[in-house]
Amino acid sequence: MCKCFECEMLIDDEPIKVVTWRSTSPFGEDIYHFVDGFKCMYNGVESLDANDLSKGHCRLRGE
Repeated sequence: MCKCFECEMLIDDEPIKVVTWRSTSPFGEDIYHFVDGFKCMYNGVESLDANDLSKGHCRLRGE
């Protein structure tokens, strides 16, 4: 189980911007949508997978 779920600095159901379609032109615009994911309030990292949050600075590990 991810250690982040034991941390009071975790926010779940955070809308995260995800690229749906990346433009092939430098003048075109990428298309995004939002998916609920996780955000660490300790280091500001957000991810769709909570396990990715603990790869940075982590309060639970004392960093």
